[in-house]
Amino acid sequence: MQGKRKTKKQSMQSQSIMRNFIDNSTVGMKVVVVLFIVMCILAVALAIISNIKDQERAPGVPITNFSEVSDAPGEYQINTEQLIWMLTEQNGNVEDLSQYSATIRDGSYSEETDKKTKRAHFIVDIEELRYSFEVTMSWLEGRTKKEDLYVKVQCPYYTDVIYTDTKCVAETPEMQIKRYLPHNEYLDNGTLVHVEESSVGRGHRLLVKVEACRNQGVIDAAMKRTVKWIKSIYMDPDDFTIESYDTCMMK
Repeated sequence: MQGKRKTKKQSMQSQSIMRNFIDNSTVGMKVVVVLFIVMCILAVALAIISNIKDQERAPGVPITNFSEVSDAPGEYQINTEQLIWMLTEQNGNVEDLSQYSATIRDGSYSEETDKKTKRAHFIVDIEELRYSFEVTMSWLEGRTKKEDLYVKVQCPYYTDVIYTDTKCVAETPEMQIKRYLPHNEYLDNGTLVHVEESSVGRGHRLLVKVEACRNQGVIDAAMKRTVKWIKSIYMDPDDFTIESYDTCMMK
């Protein structure tokens, strides 16, 4: 009962102070107080909106050393982390991706400036999953608008692959091998083996062209050499439909 009386008394005192302020303060002081209240309300509203946006933002794999290595705007880091999450979730076999983090590989970061456009290139590794991603991004100095974002995430070039026992999840095998085609090499007898992609008729295929003139031994050697080459760039030959083509028959 005493507590209720005290609360009522405090409320009456607060009301009295407010009335005195309204009746006796200057117009300028009233404006200052009103502006202060409005600013406080705006600050709270912005904090709520920001929190809602953070909750709605797509998940990402955090790159722990991004700000230490790169001076790219913060939105580029967020976008890169989200792309890595999306690609890993779509193509990888990971139950709980939220427990993993990534790092920019030591010595992989390079940056160049052309007029006011900056371009960065680097490799991101998720050590625990043994996944790597090659990242390219470009931005205009002084501009961080989301609609200007250019971030590309793909598989590392085969000379940059360090996890040779896992498949890259950033691209499909068809997308990855485009980087290396057409490919030419020679058999031990000097016969040229030409590998190219073909999507005519029966979907995506790798076409092994060799001048065999119906010599099955030459065709077999060309196919084996192609399989060996695919393995040498750390890709799985079983991911492709590989067919031979005897160019001698064209003559």
